[in-house]
Amino acid sequence: MRVQSLKVPSSLSFPRPVRAGLSMMAEYHEMYQSIAGVMKAHLDGLQKRVNGPGREEGGVRKRRGVSNISQHLLEELKEKLMQE
Repeated sequence: MRVQSLKVPSSLSFPRPVRAGLSMMAEYHEMYQSIAGVMKAHLDGLQKRVNGPGREEGGVRKRRGVSNISQHLLEELKEKLMQE
């Protein structure tokens, strides 16, 4: 689930501690999104190493010796990251 932005009516005013808390939550959300992006890029890199070069990169087939279990675990990890 990805939260794009929080729409708050301008007529609604929050006490200062609540505004500070909301601001902190927004900062943490941005930080976690950037971490998730880095992790996804890392997983994509691992995926390429597991699968070997793709057809567009001149490869023909998967590299031998890679178990289906590691492939399955990579897919699960990628799905969990995409959910966050």
